[in-house]
Amino acid sequence: MIVIENADDVYFNQNDKKYKDVNRAIGNVRLRHENMLMFCDSAHVHKNNIVFAYGRIHVKQGDTLNIYGDSMKYDGAKHFGQLRGKIRMVENDLKLESDSIDFDTEKHIAYYTNGAVITSQKNKNVLRSKKGSYHSSSKDLFFKDSVTLTHPDYTLWSDTLKYNVTSRTAYFFGPTVIRSKESTIYCERGWYNTDKEKAKFSHRAYFNKKEHTLRGDTIFYDMKNGKGNAHGNISLLDTTNKFILYGNYGEYEEATENMLVTDSALMVKF
Repeated sequence: MIVIENADDVYFNQNDKKYKDVNRAIGNVRLRHENMLMFCDSAHVHKNNIVFAYGRIHVKQGDTLNIYGDSMKYDGAKHFGQLRGKIRMVENDLKLESDSIDFDTEKHIAYYTNGAVITSQKNKNVLRSKKGSYHSSSKDLFFKDSVTLTHPDYTLWSDTLKYNVTSRTAYFFGPTVIRSKESTIYCERGWYNTDKEKAKFSHRAYFNKKEHTLRGDTIFYDMKNGKGNAHGNISLLDTTNKFILYGNYGEYEEATENMLVTDSALMVKF
């Protein structure tokens, strides 16, 4: 059952038709349901284990997960809650903002379907999407529909993206474009570690910088060192010198603009 642990006043009137079988808690309300705490200005706790809470909502689960909002409905039997208003979900340096969030305390999942903005102070990332969910047990964030990730050095667009808070790695599913001032990367599957700035791209992947375009079945890229390598059906197009290199393995270094191609290597001058 949902327990009222604290309130300035609690009212109960069995003869009141409007609030029959309802405990009305007002002022500095603190509720507990299993391992979850809920704070608010006022709450109606129904006999069927459903609570309606209003004003300065704060839901706390575990040591790091906190959700804030304006109003909430929570069903203790189903372990399901709905937060509305100006919503903030905070875990460590990660902050999610939306106008509505639903959450399941038994499965440890929170999700939104009406758009959200997620920011990370450590990585200086700002992510936007129309739909998404957060799995607090695995520390996975899933984003769907019009996903945009903005960083001071690049911008990423994707159909579907998964981000793990612990490893700080983003996984791409579907057409994805990463664009910086100097280069453009495209793939339909891959991952990118935001801490180490290392990435893997596959499924029609290519990397373009100025006059060079590198394609391959799989491309590995180290952004910090400006080095990459490609595997399987690779090609390097040089539009300035007008040639294409083909092969099954290649290495590219941005600083020196050196390219090594091997395994059935072929150079075509046009």
